[in-house]
Amino acid sequence: MFARTRVCNLVTSVHHLRSQTNLHNHVIAPRTLPAPAPDSHRAVHAMGPPEANVPKKWLVAFDFDHTVVDGNSDTWIYKALPDGKLPTEVSSQLVKGKWTAFMGLVFRHLHEQRISKQQLEECLASIPLTPGMEELLQYLGSRPDLYDCIIASDANTWFIEHICQAKGLGMFSQVYSNPARFDEGGLLHITPHHSHSCTTCSTNMCKKAIVAKVLQERAQQGVQYAGIAYLGDGQNDLCPSTALEPHHVVFPRYGFMLHKLLLQQSKESALKAAAGAAKPGDHESAYKELQDDYTVKAQVVLWESATTVMDWLKQNAELSA
Repeated sequence: MFARTRVCNLVTSVHHLRSQTNLHNHVIAPRTLPAPAPDSHRAVHAMGPPEANVPKKWLVAFDFDHTVVDGNSDTWIYKALPDGKLPTEVSSQLVKGKWTAFMGLVFRHLHEQRISKQQLEECLASIPLTPGMEELLQYLGSRPDLYDCIIASDANTWFIEHICQAKGLGMFSQVYSNPARFDEGGLLHITPHHSHSCTTCSTNMCKKAIVAKVLQERAQQGVQYAGIAYLGDGQNDLCPSTALEPHHVVFPRYGFMLHKLLLQQSKESALKAAAGAAKPGDHESAYKELQDDYTVKAQVVLWESATTVMDWLKQNAELSA
């Protein structure tokens, strides 16, 4: 597989190189920290370029499903059921924008079917990493002096922490997700991560608010980041992507929803710009010229293999440190 990359405003391009190294990180369970304040998403724009006298570390923020792992952990556990799927009486109760509440119903059904915690653990451990992710995480874990890695995911804390432990992913210092725990009877309960005022995100999570909260916490510790790298694939990754600055970078997974939404935004912007062309007939050429430019301020680099992300960080974050 070759990597197709496109960079905002022709800033840079990255060639796909595939590494063959293996992951040898010590297993460390990620920590789940308190949810950010409701309006903290506004603070993402406040972070400017780093000053010369501060450590030039990068914050690398990961979505989880379809980004770190090559599947949806929430639906992956259906494989633990005898027929591998939910019955209609459960699946029909899904309400748009209420996925976390729906997963509570899924967990209850699994419990009623006597699916044990051990069976869930074995099922989740079988979910594969995305192509090249092992190499990327091995590289990031080898440079804790340069990278702080976090997860911001709409899955749940128990799923993510178990998968990370099973696969030896000890480079994530923090996991921001919907809290989940087992009760004494063996039923898994899930609650929303936080409340927020963002009008574009689901009611239980705004990832822009999470990134802003991390920046605030790090600033209080005297850490100012040289840049932010954000890896995602889905619709809920668009909000944090639009909040980042020109010295940051967004890594959408090629062909997934985040990539499609960014393309849609760029085409809409190109149509508006082309409509204002100075001469009659120029709008078509103007549109063709502009439609491949993304409207987000951050650099945009597409990836099919996560080794593309690793190569970009080596060529940019590492060399500039």
